[in-house]
Amino acid sequence: MKLSVAIICRNEAESISRCLDSVKAADELVIVDTGSVDNTVQIAQRYTPFVYTDYKWADDFAAARNHALSKCRGDWTMVIDADNQLLNTIEEVKTECVKADAAGNRTVSVRICIGERFSHYLPYLFRRDPAIHFKGAIHNYLTRDDKHLSDLTYSCWYSPSHSKDPERSLRILQRVNAEDDWYYVILDNQI
Repeated sequence: MKLSVAIICRNEAESISRCLDSVKAADELVIVDTGSVDNTVQIAQRYTPFVYTDYKWADDFAAARNHALSKCRGDWTMVIDADNQLLNTIEEVKTECVKADAAGNRTVSVRICIGERFSHYLPYLFRRDPAIHFKGAIHNYLTRDDKHLSDLTYSCWYSPSHSKDPERSLRILQRVNAEDDWYYVILDNQI
């Protein structure tokens, strides 16, 4: 089984090494940079040749994540943010993939912890399948969630890059609201 790790990032020079060190044993690291002006790309290139700068940021997290997924070639894909750190080994990740396959599940939910505190689960590990992709410009989510909870854990911290575009989330929410998509985003998340 081949495991891909997909990361979207921009201006994460201060954070990305910690993230990449935690997943570097994966079979494939795919990094899509969405317009860094710092040395994020150069740092990422130390870990993998699969660093892409061809995606132009369009205030849409799902579109950026789906672009990264289009570059992955593994049987399973794990999505992680540059300001996250996997607290398990890649072998443990692959074991969860085997368990999910045996149970007929296509997605595995990862525990997200902010500091030492548990926050929530997200299906950030999934079988490569064109039917499984991201939706939602701001609060992006997978089109499938099998509710297969795991002991896999990401530690999260506040990235300094967030302060470089403090209006980003508000700008995206205002656009989505103007497009009148907000109702469907809420509805899709409730299903």
